[in-house]
Amino acid sequence: MTKLKLPKKNRIPGLYLFCNKCKKYYRNDIAVKCKCDSMVYKYKVHIPGAGKKCKTKNLIATNFDDAFIECRAFKSELTTNSFQNIKIESEIQKPILFTDCVEDFMAFLRDEGVAHHNIAARTKKVLKHYERSLLYFGYALVENGIDTSILKFTDINEKMTGYVYHYLLRTKKFSNKSFNNTMAEMKKFMRFIITKYDLKYKNYFADIKKRRVNTGDQTSVTMEEFTKLLELVTPENSIVDRKDKKGPSIYRNWYKTAFKLGLFTGGRREEVVKLKWNGIKLTTNGEFSHLEVNHFKINRANRRLMGDEAEIMKKIPMNEDLEHLLIELGYNEHRNTDTYILAPEEAASRETIMGLITIAFSHYYKKLNTGEQKQFKHLRKAYATALYVIQGDEANESTGHEGMHVLHDHYIDKNVVMEAKRKEFKKLGSIFKK
Repeated sequence: MTKLKLPKKNRIPGLYLFCNKCKKYYRNDIAVKCKCDSMVYKYKVHIPGAGKKCKTKNLIATNFDDAFIECRAFKSELTTNSFQNIKIESEIQKPILFTDCVEDFMAFLRDEGVAHHNIAARTKKVLKHYERSLLYFGYALVENGIDTSILKFTDINEKMTGYVYHYLLRTKKFSNKSFNNTMAEMKKFMRFIITKYDLKYKNYFADIKKRRVNTGDQTSVTMEEFTKLLELVTPENSIVDRKDKKGPSIYRNWYKTAFKLGLFTGGRREEVVKLKWNGIKLTTNGEFSHLEVNHFKINRANRRLMGDEAEIMKKIPMNEDLEHLLIELGYNEHRNTDTYILAPEEAASRETIMGLITIAFSHYYKKLNTGEQKQFKHLRKAYATALYVIQGDEANESTGHEGMHVLHDHYIDKNVVMEAKRKEFKKLGSIFKK
């Protein structure tokens, strides 16, 4: 091996000859006593403000001139990366085009390249909503002659915002609720790009006011409707109607159980399909107390703040109908097992079962010919309404809502409540007859 040279004069500070076998440093080649064949150039760079700490590197150079160049490159790399062991990614270049900004925002929603504390784990459904809203954004611009492939983000102006406003209300004919939801997602897109890249640009979408929404489809399923609907759950009534021919059958033998669980628990679809036998809790006397199930909506919304260990369990109070149903389904046989209460034998995923429940309920309800369109979620409204009639303004504790305003705005069927009050008022009238 050629002897490495390192002069006393003009030596780069921090550059040494180093024996990999003896682990000894030499300031110049004259001082070398080692006869090992393991000598290399080694460069030590002091870390500013870190005491005696250094960063070192064995160089691949075999002569002093190459070592000099390699030392400068290593020091420059350390300085650029703030002397970190891992490479710190430099600030990404600001996107200019509208289309690039859309891709950047969608990547953020998918948690791509997002810092750990900002990961939101959004569902596919949520991502599709945003993706659709941004497509509408682009369609509105194209409809008015704007080439979105060359449009700069900062060229989006108030007039273009008006194009989007008109497109959603006139072209798509969105309801006020759909308009508000879509516009909120567009506002978030604009705000994200402006904030992330610190743009001196006005978010014109922020000026668009929400349109008034009737908080109310609080219509619930009546017991008469529910009873008749259960009678319709047969293989014969499960053929999907098509225009010119009969479609496939959607029948499942567990539909009645699903609908009953929906009414007797007031649970959302995901809660109903994921109820388990070991979620049944008893009193100290061994009687039914309540059902526990993951509070999916709350836990999903607060995943970043809580983590898996702090998940909130939703407590569903027991009523006689629910108790009888659980015993009928085999409580004594399955108690304390980690088995699903609904359709444990079903090979389909729980997500697929959720979809089937939605389709089936709407299918059978349509056959009632009431002139209304009610869905599985209306069972939840019936449950909340019944609780309110009995418990009054404490009903939210049983439904798992923070306050009564949510129940009044979205769940309680005011017609049912008025009928209950009418009957109570008739009793009051008997007092005056005495």
